[in-house]
Order: sequence, then C-alpha cells, then structure tokens
Amino acid sequence: MINKTIFGCAAFGLADQVLQVEGRASDGSLCIANAVLPTHPSGIIHTGATAEENRIHSGLAWPPEARVNHNAPLRRAPIPCVWHGLVEAGDRSARWQVGRGVSFTLSRILSEHVANLLKKSGCSAQDTAVLAIPDSLDEFGQEMLLRDLKICGFENIQFLWRPVAAALSWLSKLNPKNVFTENTSVKEHIMVVYLGPDGVEMTTFRLHREEHDNTLFIIPVRERPGHVSSVAGFDWAANALEKTYPGIDDGAFWQAFTKFPHVWEALSGRSFSSNVDVWSLEDRWTFWAPDERLVECAGSVPAAPNSRLRALLENSCRLFSVVSEKEETPAAEALAKLFISVLDSRPQSRLRGIIVSGPLCPPRLPIWIQSAEDKLQAFGIKANTTSPQLDTIWLAHEENPVIDGCAEYGRRLDRGLPTYLDTLPQLSVLAEQQGDHIWVDLLNAETCQGGKPYKPAAIRGKFAIQAGAQHLQVFLKKGGIRGRIDLEAPESLEGQETRLPQSSRSEIIAKVRQAGTYEEVLKSFANKEMETLEYARKLARELFGNPFRRAEFAFPSVPEANMPVDISLEIRPASGLAQITLVPSFSEDAAFLRGRQIFLDYSTMAEADPPPPPTRGWPDVITLKVDPTASFLLHFKYEIKKYLKTTPLTPDFMSIVDGVKNALTRFTNNPTDEGFEHLRPIDQDGKAGNQEASMVIDRLADKAEKDFVDISPANKMGFVVRMSWLFAKTPNRVVQQIRTYISQNLYNQKWNYGVDAGGRVFTAEEDFRLLYEKIYKRIKSNHNKPFPIQSSRALWRSLSLRDKSPRAMARTQAKTFTEEAVKILEQESDLGNFERSFFQAARLFLFLLRFRVVDHDFLDPSNPMDSDLFERALKCLKAAENHFSHSQATGAVRAKELVIGIEKFMRYEGSNDILTALDELAG
Repeated sequence: MINKTIFGCAAFGLADQVLQVEGRASDGSLCIANAVLPTHPSGIIHTGATAEENRIHSGLAWPPEARVNHNAPLRRAPIPCVWHGLVEAGDRSARWQVGRGVSFTLSRILSEHVANLLKKSGCSAQDTAVLAIPDSLDEFGQEMLLRDLKICGFENIQFLWRPVAAALSWLSKLNPKNVFTENTSVKEHIMVVYLGPDGVEMTTFRLHREEHDNTLFIIPVRERPGHVSSVAGFDWAANALEKTYPGIDDGAFWQAFTKFPHVWEALSGRSFSSNVDVWSLEDRWTFWAPDERLVECAGSVPAAPNSRLRALLENSCRLFSVVSEKEETPAAEALAKLFISVLDSRPQSRLRGIIVSGPLCPPRLPIWIQSAEDKLQAFGIKANTTSPQLDTIWLAHEENPVIDGCAEYGRRLDRGLPTYLDTLPQLSVLAEQQGDHIWVDLLNAETCQGGKPYKPAAIRGKFAIQAGAQHLQVFLKKGGIRGRIDLEAPESLEGQETRLPQSSRSEIIAKVRQAGTYEEVLKSFANKEMETLEYARKLARELFGNPFRRAEFAFPSVPEANMPVDISLEIRPASGLAQITLVPSFSEDAAFLRGRQIFLDYSTMAEADPPPPPTRGWPDVITLKVDPTASFLLHFKYEIKKYLKTTPLTPDFMSIVDGVKNALTRFTNNPTDEGFEHLRPIDQDGKAGNQEASMVIDRLADKAEKDFVDISPANKMGFVVRMSWLFAKTPNRVVQQIRTYISQNLYNQKWNYGVDAGGRVFTAEEDFRLLYEKIYKRIKSNHNKPFPIQSSRALWRSLSLRDKSPRAMARTQAKTFTEEAVKILEQESDLGNFERSFFQAARLFLFLLRFRVVDHDFLDPSNPMDSDLFERALKCLKAAENHFSHSQATGAVRAKELVIGIEKFMRYEGSNDILTALDELAG
C-alpha cells in the first residue's frame, strides 16, 4: 500500500506534465515555457501562466519593455535553453544575466518553474516528487538544483535520469518471466531515444535480472555518458523558423519561437493547431498563420546551433556563444548518424527493444530511423508499435514514458523494490606516495542501486596529517563528461588577453577542442611556453570547466607526529555531490580536532590546478618510445622474411640473425619542437608501434624459441645475445640460457654477455636478485680491476626500465654499485674528460638513486654512512659544471644544466625533465 502521495514530473519546457501515482497526468502545452526574471536579486521569478501573460521581452514591437535586442540581456528565459545551459555548465556555476549586475543561477530559474508545476498539481511539501533530469547533468548541477528546490519548499524530491525513466516505464509494462530469455549468460539491452526541446539523447541500457520476494525484476543498468550531445531541439526549431521566414526582425522571430506552438508541431510531426495569434512585426501587426513550409524545413535544416538565437541569448548566459562555422548537415542526416552509432555500440549484446520518447516524438517512424531498416532487422527489431512490446520500436507519441517512469520509480522506492543500477562518477583525492603525487580513487565507475545511499569502505593508510602542520591542503578531482569538439572559443579570449598571433591562437584552439577535457589540455600543453599554456588553460576552463578543487583546513593544534587519517564517503545516484569526511585513523587522535570533523564539499571548494609534482630524490622509470609507423618492417623486410623462412642448419644462419638484430636496434629520428627524439622498433616490453609490427615481433619470438633447440654450441651465445634485443618478448629458453651464463664463471666472456643481455630481458624480482648478486660478487673478487661496461649497462637498464628492480637490491649492493659509478666519475674528472664515458657513469649513478624507493635515507648527505660517497660524487659533478661554465656553446650549456639536474636529484629536488637529454649525451 502506498504510504505517501508520490508525484512524477517532467519539466523541460515543452509539454511539461506532473503525474500523481494512481492518478492522472496534467496536460502539457506544446508551447515552450518561459521564466520572466526580476531586475532585483530578491524579486519574484514569474513562471507558468504569469510569465506568458507578462509582456517583458515578449518580442512585441510595443510597449518598449517588450522589445528584444541581441545587444542586451533578456529577462525572459526559455526553460529548454536554461536546462541546456545547466547541462553545458558541467561543474561550474552558471548564471542568467538580466543587466545592471543582477543575475540568477540557472538552477534557481528551473526550481521556480518546477515548483510552480508541482504546486499547481496539488503536490505539497510533505509529498514525494520524482523529477526527471537530463542524462548528462553533472553532480554539481544536481546539487544546486536540489538546494534551490528546498528553498522553494520541496525537500522530499528525488531525481531520476530521463532515459532511465523511459526504460523503467517500458520494462514495467512487460512480464519479465514470459518475454525475456531465461539464459542468464545471454547479454541483453534496450535503447532509449529522447527528442526534446532542450536536447536529444540516445542511450543504451544493459538489462539486469534481480529477484525480490520471489519476484523477478528486469532493471536497466545506466552507464555514465561519454560526452554532451550537441543536438538541441531549440536550435533545430530556430533553424526551421529562420529558413521558413527569412528577413523577419528579431522580435518577430522571438515571438514565433517562445509563444507559438506550430514550429514544435512541425518538428514532432503533428498537425498544426488552429490557434489564432497576433504577430507583431517590426512595421505592422498581423495574424500569425503557420506556413506549411515549416514541416518541410523541419527535416531539411540542420539541428546545429542557430546563430540568430544564440546572439539573442549570449548576453544573458555566456554558455550560448555565437557559432562562427555553421553546420549544414540536415537534422535527419545528423540524427540518422547518431542513431546508427548508438545502435552499433553493443555488438556482443542482444537488442530487445527501442523506446522513442519526448515532446518531439513523431506519430510515424521518422526517416532517420527508417534509414537503418536493414540493421534493425539484423538486430531482430521487427516493427514499430504504439505500446511497449519486446523486439519492437515503441513510438510513445501519445504517451509520456518519462513521467510514467518517474511515478513508477517513486512507487518502487516507497515499497523497497528494485529500481535501476547506476554507475557512479569518478572522484579522486591527491596523495603523496614515495615522493610522488598520485590520484587515489574514492569512486571509480562503481555500480550501485538507484535511489539508495552508497557507502564504500573507508580508505585507510593512504593519508596523514604531517607532524608540525598547522594546515591541511586537500585536492579533489571529479571525473566529468568530455566536452564537444564543436564548442566555440569565447570572444573574451579572442586576442584580447594575449599577445599571441592569430595563427598561433587558431592552432591552440584546435588542439584544445580536440583534447576535450581540462586535464588533457594541461597534459598536452605542459611543456609549452607560459603564454601558450596560460591561453590554452583559460580556453579549456571556459569550454570544459576545471575538475580540480582545493580546500585548506586550519587545525586547533599542531600534531607532534604524523597522524594517519581515513577518508569515508557517501553518495546517492542522481542526488548531487558525494559527502566526503576525513577522520583520524586512531581513536586516541580524535581529541586533536576537538570534536570537529573535516568535510570536503566540492561545490564550495576553490577551483585550482593540481600542484606540480613534488621534487624527486630519484628518477622515474622510463618508457622506451617506439616508432608508431614501425618503419623497421619496411627497411628490414627482406632480412625478417629471410629469417622466418630459414633454419639453424643454414650455413649463413648467424648472418641472417644479425639482420634481425639490426632491425630490432634501428633508431628512427623523429623531429619535435625541442629537436629530435629517438624512436625504437619496440619498447622494453617488446611491444611495437602498431598491431602489424607487434604480430611480426611475436612471430620472431616464437621462431627464436624453436630455433634455440637446434642451434649449434658454437652459435649459441651469439644467438642468445642477438635475440635478447627482443627485451621482455625474449623467448623462455633464451632467458633461461642467460640465467645459466650469469650463474657460471664470473670471469669469462659469456658471463659479460649474459649480464648485458639480462639487463634487457629480465622482468622478475628473482632474476634481478640473481643479476645483482653476481655483479656484486664479481666486484668484490675483482681486486680493483675496471668495472665491466656490461655490468654497468645491465644495472642502468634494469633500474631505468623495470619498476620492481630496486626491491631486489640489498643496501650493501646499492652502495657498492654506486662506489663503482663514482670511481668512473672521478677517473674521467681527473682526466678532464667530460664526454660520453663521464655521462654514462653519471646516468648509472642517477638511476642507482632509485634505491631510495626502498631506503629513503640512501645517499642522504645527512646520513653518516653515505656522506663521504655523496661528497665525492658531488665534487665530480661540480667539476663538470665548472668545465661547461667556460663555454657558451649550446651543447655546453645543456650539459651544465644536466649536471645541475643530477645534483638536484641528490638533494631531493630533481625533475624528470633531464632524462632525455642525459640519454643523448650518454649514448
């Protein structure tokens, strides 16, 4: 039995309706709804009939307050445009300007519109209302809307994604036991198409089976949309009006758009109503009579942004910028393309039905769906119907599945029945770990029950308030939806705030639009000049919003020791932002905050870019850059083909193997802004630059594994060394032979070659342990003989290419290896030879600092065990710095910067920027 009165509401500004559960829906008009805004911040926002009767910015030529001007803000806000603006705003606060510094948040305008509809339908503050919201509405927008609806007196309000509502309506009318497959291994999904004045949505939902009280429920599983749709019904309508009535003034255009139903009837395939309206033109008054060409134009005009409408809106809301490049693709063609792409999005799943809904849903199958007839038949979709049926297209022209689904959702929540599954947003907090910044996921695309709070396990052991800290600074990052690549650059940035030439700005704008998110823009422009970076950053913020937030907390006292804190989180789908709390991990520390709790509220945190990565005491593992064109396939096509066809018994077999080794070690020089970068055929994992080349590498590795069995003893070592250039793709038999070479006599040539090869192919800790143990033993029993170059290269490669390698090294080994590197530095420094040998030793020394991952005090100048070694290395680097200071040549300046960069790593102030240049000098 229903315990409370539940209302469903769809209020997107066209054919708005409110449905009481077990009651009837209010009728919705096919004229768009408007809100008329006051000139004072505390004034009344008029909606509904009051707004329609108001003459303010109605478009009439008289009285003066009725006129519209594209150079001034509007006090009349079309509700579909306001919804679209709130979605476009993402996690930014968006406002509607009315002039003289007065503005209103878009969420407040919408809440007044919704509240008016609910009150007219008899919904009171004690009742529960379920409001449909767009599928791409950001959690920030939800939070603002919830806040403003509470101010309007509606605290018991739930949000439901618009396409989920339509899906629930369709599913609730089917018997799951009779119509859905009983084979739970078969994947099934449905598709929802929403055609509305504020936006067009095409979404698929996986279907999930759930038992509740011995009753089977089939519920939709929502996934977060990947992007914001660029198609909006209001732009489509404006394009149709402009083409049908060329030459009319702005006021006449605005009246036809905001007051008359006929353009919306044309878009939805309805017959024109017989309404007789007065139409005020610039020079006369007449009666509005809809032109039959409206129907023809509705199908032939584009649904892309309309420049005239955007010009009228942009002074009120900056999100409606005027487009410079007009899209000419007809709406039917654009919708067909979008429909087919969504139709093809789940190839491994069975499509069980399509729901077409929204105020612009036509009575007959539109041409853009008909064009996919062959695909629909292949998917098993047989016909269109006017009622929900499996394996058909439901054209909900006479019904409103969105409002019906909202009511069904409210009923299920009230009775504790399954509703839908939702995929939560990604939310991360910045942490410092082993000297590096990492984003720790608080939420990461996790799925939970719609309408119910979700509380994941608290994150423990990742964060601490540092000893002696009076403040705590926290950074949050929220996953968002990719922006549209057709977004326009704001005029405020077009040359007014930068000295960059127009050609540079155009190039930056193109790259920013392609990047699609603020975070990707920061990465793409990280190494650019400051003015370029700043322009790109401002542009990205305007287009996509900044997902990063920062908050700082002051403590009532200072902790004497590091204080671990736990992070707990609670969120409910389609219910605004997550609630995040920081609490001390141990109860004895709770008194530190004196009863306070630390809450993170994304909506009130300040926008901020993430802090730069902390300075480092050791370099990162490097990734060998590969040639994406895999040009080695072209240059060594003959050699590779010959090897794949030959056998170890062939007389010139080793010369053929040499050809393969040459292919694997060939560098390609790729020009960059800084000069050239060296690209390899494969990376340290044996992966090539494209799929075809990777398949060739796999074939070479497979053949080498087989050839090893038949290789002659005389050729075995040469074969092993050459095939070790496959790095981690080196076949198992070859790797085992390398282990054998390393384990045997420390003083023969096979040992040197085996160690060199091991530095390339080893990936497991036990192999590194073997490698380091044998190199260490060789040093200790070598009686001051020169450090073998093969040992030096093996240490450098293993430490620079493999993340796990320092964990296999003992401290005594790390210090001994470092002493050998410093001896070479001292030898070359004494000779004044600051060339390749010096920089090879410097590179080894630098990557031996990676042992600090295991022991943070290693080679610390304040550590008595290592201070002498630290000072010896520093003395050599200072000598090199002094040497290069006497030359202004480009190479000398660069070498000096590298030496200083290594010194900074020694003092825990390093940056990975020096690694590429160091490789070039070390060879």
